[in-house]
Amino acid sequence: MLLPLAVSSAAAASEYHGQVFFAGAPVPGAVVTVTQGSKRQAAVTDRQGLYEFADLADGVWKIHIEMRGFQTLDAEVKVAAETPQGSFELGLLSLDRLLAEAKAAKVESRPLAPPASAPTSALSAEAAKQEAAKTPAQKKEEPRLRRRKPRPMKTPTRLPTGCS
Repeated sequence: MLLPLAVSSAAAASEYHGQVFFAGAPVPGAVVTVTQGSKRQAAVTDRQGLYEFADLADGVWKIHIEMRGFQTLDAEVKVAAETPQGSFELGLLSLDRLLAEAKAAKVESRPLAPPASAPTSALSAEAAKQEAAKTPAQKKEEPRLRRRKPRPMKTPTRLPTGCS
């Protein structure tokens, strides 16, 4: 008779939620990951720094919280039906680490547009050739956007009755 109770308590699941702070202020956008053996779930904190996992198996879970510019936080939490809300305080990275991350991000990123000194692409060269090949009549037929001159405001010659 004790065996069925042990099996049902092992299969129990609970909601687990918490909040992430920095210097007492909520941290939105932090990635919160919980793992237990091969099970893994992740959530992102909202504007109030809140995260929620709706259905975690009761027991001890490892929690990992990360956010760019902050130190990574690793801890263990016990999940059960009456577990209080988790509360975690992040710390800033040192200036050396911030600069190293910024340098690494700069190396990994690619420019969105070629530098001004770069040669024009074949597509833009082709478009320039097509534009140069147009006759004056073809150019005249193309719709042109014209800027309208602002019209002066009309002032009423008479005030409405009841106004003075």
